[in-house]
Amino acid sequence: MGMDRNTVIGFVLLGLLLFIYLFTATKNSQQLERQKLQQADSLAAVKKVQEALHVVQDSVKVKVATGDSLTGFNKAIGGSEKLLTVENDLLRIVFSNKGGQPKEVILKKFKLYDSSLVQLLDSSLGNHLSYPINTAANQTAQISDLYFNDARVEKSADGTQTITYSLPAPKGLSIDHQFVIHPDSYLVDWNLTTTGTGQLFSQNNLNIDWHSEMKKTQVYVYYEKRLTNVCFSTDNEFDYISSKTEKTFEKPVQWVSVVQQFF
Repeated sequence: MGMDRNTVIGFVLLGLLLFIYLFTATKNSQQLERQKLQQADSLAAVKKVQEALHVVQDSVKVKVATGDSLTGFNKAIGGSEKLLTVENDLLRIVFSNKGGQPKEVILKKFKLYDSSLVQLLDSSLGNHLSYPINTAANQTAQISDLYFNDARVEKSADGTQTITYSLPAPKGLSIDHQFVIHPDSYLVDWNLTTTGTGQLFSQNNLNIDWHSEMKKTQVYVYYEKRLTNVCFSTDNEFDYISSKTEKTFEKPVQWVSVVQQFF
C-alpha cells in the first residue's frame, strides 16, 4: 500500500515537532540543572561567610573575657548599682558599688531642727569622691562612674568592720577601695590600693576630686556653714579651710576630715 503526498508531509511534520520538543526539553533541563548548581554555590558561599562571622564574634568575645587589654573595663563601665548599709553605735553608712564609696552618712546621735537624724553625706547633692583612670587607649573614666564588684565585709572580734570594693579590671591591673569602720568612732579609714599604676594613671599622677556639700541641719543655714570646716594634715602640720574655700593640694596629705559643729 503506497502513501500519498499528504501522508508523507504529515510524518515529516510530526518528526520535526518531536525533534523540537526533545531539543527544548533537554535545553530547559540543562538550564534548570545550572540554576540548581548556581543556587548551591550561592548557599555554600553564604554559609562560609556566616561561619567566618561567627569565628570573628567568638574571637572578640574571648578577647573581652580574657582581658588582654584595657577593654577589660567593660564590666565596670556597664554595671548596675548595689547598695550596702553598715553601721556602728554612732554612724550609719550606705555604701554603693558605683564608685566603691559611701553614698550616705547618717549620725545616729544628732538630730536636725525637724527632729530627724543628721545626714552628713547625701549623693543627691552631687557629693562624690573621684579620680580619673585610663580605661582604653586615649580614653579615661572617672572612678565615681564605674561599677565595682560586690563588697566584701569582714568583722573583727573588737567590732571593727572592713568593707572592700574591687574594680573589675584587665589581668595585671587592680583597684581596691577599703573602708574601715571602728566601733564607737566617727572616723572612717579609706585605703586605696592599686597594681599597674603606670597603666591606670597618666604620668603616675592620682588626681583626686572631692566634692562635698553640707546639708542644712539648722534653721539658719548661713550661720551653720560658717561653722563647717575641712581639716587636713600635711607634713605633720594641721590646717583647715572653710566650706566655701577652694584649694588644690600639690603634696601628700596624711589625713582629711570634715568638722561640723552642732547645737
